[in-house]
Amino acid sequence: MFKLLLLSIILSLFTACSPNAVEEKTDAEPLGEEVIAVKVEEELVDGEKSEKVQRNKLSRSEIESLLSKKNLEENLLKITKTHRKRGTEENYAVGDYIKSKMEEYGYDVEFQVFNAYEEEASNSMKAVSKESMEPEAKEPIFQGRNIIAKRKDFNPDTLFLVISAHYDTTTDNVGAMDNGGGVCALMEAARLLEKAELTYEPVFVFFDSEEYHLFGSRYYIYSLKGKERANLYGNFNIDMVG
Repeated sequence: MFKLLLLSIILSLFTACSPNAVEEKTDAEPLGEEVIAVKVEEELVDGEKSEKVQRNKLSRSEIESLLSKKNLEENLLKITKTHRKRGTEENYAVGDYIKSKMEEYGYDVEFQVFNAYEEEASNSMKAVSKESMEPEAKEPIFQGRNIIAKRKDFNPDTLFLVISAHYDTTTDNVGAMDNGGGVCALMEAARLLEKAELTYEPVFVFFDSEEYHLFGSRYYIYSLKGKERANLYGNFNIDMVG
């Protein structure tokens, strides 16, 4: 299941095409089974050649061979030791672990801290607004943290695809299925894609407070402004896998 899911995520990033290039892509060759040559770009920096980050085009078979069962198992065991209810020490500890591992995989990682407020569950189905995300007349009931990871050479002027999973749980379970498996799949996909040449920039987001009216993901969308919002191409969300 994990292999199938990860292949779906990774191959979707390789094969996705922009809206303006659909017709041009119709005759494109499908991704082959052999690894395509490493791509190394050079640019002039102060009159001298400087090598950019090396990116590789991976084949289906190579992606499959690079998947690490050990990583998946270790991360799942670490994440599911206890519940990860929003606003608790257990939740913060797992958030710290995810951030640390993503940095270990080579990413620039930040916590997006937000306050959450008492609200009706029906708000989760409404468009985000300042009134719902940052109400002036209410006191926050807990503080959440989304985890946002970008590759070190992330280009803010290009289209990006958010790949996401929520890491919080309810109080009474450790959430192996909902959503420890999704978190581990996302972490492994990020590890494999850190140096891959992709159609779109990947942004990996681990959402907090999904179990509270989807608050973390709603806040993330609310936080996107101007060019960043315009460059968001789409979202690939992973939930309840095992």
